[in-house]
Amino acid sequence: MNEYIDEERCKKCGGKCCLIYLSVMDGGSRPMDTWFEEWCCDWEEEFKNSGADKFAPQFDPLEVHRSGNEHLWEALEQKGVNPNACNYMGKNGCLLPREYRPKACREYNCTKVNYGK
Repeated sequence: MNEYIDEERCKKCGGKCCLIYLSVMDGGSRPMDTWFEEWCCDWEEEFKNSGADKFAPQFDPLEVHRSGNEHLWEALEQKGVNPNACNYMGKNGCLLPREYRPKACREYNCTKVNYGK
């Protein structure tokens, strides 16, 4: 797989590519024509295929985004976790070793960007 380093592109993105649970219309990367549940299942499959499922995610997006679970959302935010970002996103970037990230997450090497903020 080719890996691109494009600091300008990554600066413009500013980590929006990691806001996988936020719609494009709201500044994230989830397509508008995709159901949230379907999108989460697709990402879960990508995490499994990459080996990321060997690592503990910070949250279950279906659970956190479910109506009535606002307390889970607030608890994550208090810990500095963005519930709209990837469930493997930490304060300083991806918590996954590069070789365990889904293919889409390895296309660009944006190590100099503060992700998900």
